[in-house]
Amino acid sequence: MKDDARSYFRDRAETELQAGRSAAHPEAAKAHFLLAGFYFDRTFNSVAESGETDHAPG
Repeated sequence: MKDDARSYFRDRAETELQAGRSAAHPEAAKAHFLLAGFYFDRTFNSVAESGETDHAPG
């Protein structure tokens, strides 16, 4: 995975974590934290390992 794609997914994960911390409703927080986990997976796991295609912008 390109460094710019890895950076994109890391930034998205951080944004979701912040949104989760700021959420007023527990279910909204849970959704944001779940999304953060998916973005962190994409940040730290190779696309080749997952069998997925790289859909990061750029």
